[in-house]
Amino acid sequence: MKQRLLYLLRLYAAWLTPFVLMKPVFMLYNRSLGHFSMGDVASVVGHGFKQDLSTCGYLMALPLLLTICSVWTGWRKWMST
Repeated sequence: MKQRLLYLLRLYAAWLTPFVLMKPVFMLYNRSLGHFSMGDVASVVGHGFKQDLSTCGYLMALPLLLTICSVWTGWRKWMST
């Protein structure tokens, strides 16, 4: 059970990390459109964090259901250990 929870947490972090990191990269790429201060970047990341969390939650629906089914079927070969 511990392995399944760790798998889900690692997968959630794997989805969340690019979402959070791509906001400053996007702003840096589009810096010609305007001058962005570090406060602006922090504000964008902070305000988008809730949306990133909910999007990751939606993306985790299928892996969560498959992990729950693996409890009863014993099917774990698809999970990394």
